[in-house]
Amino acid sequence: MPKWVKVLKSRKVQAGVEKKAAKVQAYWQSISPVFGDRPPKREAPSHGSPGDYKNSITIEDHPHGDVPGKRVKDTDFKAKWIEFGNSHMPEYAPRAKTKAQFS
Repeated sequence: MPKWVKVLKSRKVQAGVEKKAAKVQAYWQSISPVFGDRPPKREAPSHGSPGDYKNSITIEDHPHGDVPGKRVKDTDFKAKWIEFGNSHMPEYAPRAKTKAQFS
């Protein structure tokens, strides 16, 4: 096994990856809209519950071959609407803003 693979698999590097993933998740959740906190205002969401999108932002294991890794992703079906907007919702782009913040 090459030395660089051993380094990437080390506990110290993995702890750093986990810490960074947690920061990305926290930032993304902090800028994500929750139903009712921004225009357009409506009585109740037509799909799901308030906070579904924000709560769907999770950290998952994402190995690269032999090397363990992490991925922060959203799983709510409204993610594309929130990111790009539609005829009933403006574009919020929390994923793009998060990517720009951490790139």
